[in-house]
Amino acid sequence: ARMMERRRRMEAELDKSEKLFTSIVEQSPFPIWIADANGENIRHNQAFAELIGLDENAGKIISYNLLEDNVLQQQGHLEKLEKVFLRGEPVSFISDYEISQVKQLNNPDGSRRLLEITVFPVADRQGCVVNAVVQYEDITEKRRVEKAIRESEERFRAMFDTSRDLMAIIDGQDKLQWTNLAWCDVFGFAPGVHVDWFSKVHPDDLENFFVLWHNVQNSMGEINNLELRLKSHSGRYVVLETTIRSIEVDGREMLFFDGYDITLRKRTEQKLSEEKERLRVTLKSIAEGVIAADAEGNVVLINDAAEQLTGWSSDEGFGRPLSEVLSLYSDSGQQVTDNLIEFNSCSAEYGLPQCQCYLQTSQGTRRLVDIHRSAITNDKGDKVGVVVVFNDVTDSRRLEEELQRADKLESLGVLAGGIAHDFNNILTSVLGNIELARIYSEDNEKVNETLDRAKDSSLSAKELTSRLLTFSKGGAPLKRKQDVAQLTLDSVRLALSGSNVQAQLDIASDLWEVEVDIDQFGQVIRNLVVNAVQSMPQGGDLLVAAANSQPAEHNLPNLDFSCIVISVTDKGPGIDRESVPKIFDPFFSTKDRGSGLGLSVCYSIIQRHGGLIDVQSEPGKGSTFRVFLPAFPLPVTKGGSKVICRKESGRELRVLL
Repeated sequence: ARMMERRRRMEAELDKSEKLFTSIVEQSPFPIWIADANGENIRHNQAFAELIGLDENAGKIISYNLLEDNVLQQQGHLEKLEKVFLRGEPVSFISDYEISQVKQLNNPDGSRRLLEITVFPVADRQGCVVNAVVQYEDITEKRRVEKAIRESEERFRAMFDTSRDLMAIIDGQDKLQWTNLAWCDVFGFAPGVHVDWFSKVHPDDLENFFVLWHNVQNSMGEINNLELRLKSHSGRYVVLETTIRSIEVDGREMLFFDGYDITLRKRTEQKLSEEKERLRVTLKSIAEGVIAADAEGNVVLINDAAEQLTGWSSDEGFGRPLSEVLSLYSDSGQQVTDNLIEFNSCSAEYGLPQCQCYLQTSQGTRRLVDIHRSAITNDKGDKVGVVVVFNDVTDSRRLEEELQRADKLESLGVLAGGIAHDFNNILTSVLGNIELARIYSEDNEKVNETLDRAKDSSLSAKELTSRLLTFSKGGAPLKRKQDVAQLTLDSVRLALSGSNVQAQLDIASDLWEVEVDIDQFGQVIRNLVVNAVQSMPQGGDLLVAAANSQPAEHNLPNLDFSCIVISVTDKGPGIDRESVPKIFDPFFSTKDRGSGLGLSVCYSIIQRHGGLIDVQSEPGKGSTFRVFLPAFPLPVTKGGSKVICRKESGRELRVLL
């Protein structure tokens, strides 16, 4: 009875175990079947039936023997399977399993699958294999995905390795996890090599890099266009322009570098900067003005001398049309800037001055300049701009004119000296005979009237000879120190006697003393005032001013001494531009009457006093004649000024002292 009870319990346990095993097999998502000791199928789950493409019918066991599978035999797996049944060793292998080709299954519509087949032996207590559990895992999709990933990685790897960008992934311990070929070529560090990158950063960049590095790590952000100097394996520094981005790989935070090697560019920029600095210093040191324009005629460069000559600063002129900054005019007043930058007529060679014209500054004044121009070409020979070099020749032209005028006056002086002396001798004889004739006339009224007219004419001729003598060495001044304020006042009053011109005098109360010939100085003032009166036949206002001055206050090449400046300003019609350079020439006059010697006499006298005389005039705006005489500066005296009004010959003369 006890034996019977024990047997029933064992059978119950066995039945329970079998049901549990069956449940596990049936519920497994993997195709599983059980073979007997000969490899014959004795049980399988639904997943196996679906795999081979056969429906399970009312618990019908599919007829299939593992050891007789022709596909596995052809693939050479039979020897592995025999190890399971003969030696009790589990095996696992992968088979490209085409179900339609398995003869036992007789399923021509069966699919082709990539299977990972695992076979486990089941042995009895004596160790004999009585069964085998066969499990299939369909890895077709898995292998397809793996292949796609592998091919994708290969494509991306090929793309990264052929990229000119320098790419690298560095972990939190500064170890290179991945680099492309460009990075390796430049820095010489292979992937997987531990490198302390902080030690490779240039000392001047380290502090900033350290801060940015931790900012990126903490914020999971990125830094763009960071310029960084890193030391390569060879010891040279590479300038890297890079983007640093925080990324996550397999749950670990890493930094991705994507940049360019800009070492050569930086070196080129440095050389270009040095070259530009040399050019800037060179252009700054030369006296000529230099302005460069692009192909559209817009200014791209102005040196210091050009700033001073044109009145345009570099910032103000940059980008403006060249014709606006460099405003050039011919003698006739026609603008010529556009013609100068015409590329078709512009040579690439620097040569002699191509023209001489007038430069109008931004303040409206005009200066005479020599112009050079040259085309700017690129490496293909195409003209891409123009450079204009110009220098101010106003003062040199004025000096030339002064020298020419002095030569004329010297020649005339030699001629006039000889003629005047001879003519004076003749006039002396004539005047003597006139006086004798008066004695012999015995008070004949008509004869005496005639003799008086002859005497007046002779005296007028004598005055003319005195003017001519001014040009000769015999007219040298007898100079002595004078306070010319009163002398100027007296000379103006005398010259205005009987005229319809009203004069205003503005004479400094502390006027310095000068060395002058009183008669010749008075003659200069009278000639200038008479010249002004003649320019205003209908009457008008005249301003005579006198003040102390220093050379720095005037832009005159020969003025290098302390002086007093006496100016005579009228409101007449002015002098045209062509006549101004000739205004002091002997016998030149812009008026219908007059000998043309008045201003020449003034010029000659002032020259012999060691001074200067010039004229400033524009048509329709009157004229100003200025006399500069060397002076003896005295301490400035304190005191106010006063206005004195007088009536002279029925005319009001206002004097500001």
